[in-house]
Amino acid sequence: MNRPTVTGDPCAQADWFEVGRLDGLQGIQEETSAYVGRCRRFLNEELYLAGWNRGLVDFCTPERAFDTGRSGLDYTNGICPPHAEPTFLRAFAKGRELLKIERENADLESQIDRLRRLLDSPDTTGMSVAPQISSDLQKLRDRRAKNEELVRSIENARRL
Repeated sequence: MNRPTVTGDPCAQADWFEVGRLDGLQGIQEETSAYVGRCRRFLNEELYLAGWNRGLVDFCTPERAFDTGRSGLDYTNGICPPHAEPTFLRAFAKGRELLKIERENADLESQIDRLRRLLDSPDTTGMSVAPQISSDLQKLRDRRAKNEELVRSIENARRL
């Protein structure tokens, strides 16, 4: 079966409204858009900006802000319209807070695993350090449990 081939420069055939919409949906500005950078000489700025503004409608929501913050992506102040930005920033900060807690929990889990292996190792079994290791292990588990409660609280507040 023969496949159709694209002739010419693919940039010349770009759907600039869709390129803009996808950039806006991700909070990417024209200046930082990789596609625009590659295809600038073919850019239809009017279509791109119309699409970008449409994408921002979906990007500048509290749900998207929370997900953006939680994923560790950055947000450039001023991308969302002034009426939407305060709400966006609050949700973004909650997402960032959750990301921080999840990263801390991953670190706690590593420490717990390390102490568990140390406690179970033949070199440590029966030694006087075992009670201290057990105590440290319990403190890490308690911290992880508190973090998990915070995660549930943040996620529940998000659903309201």
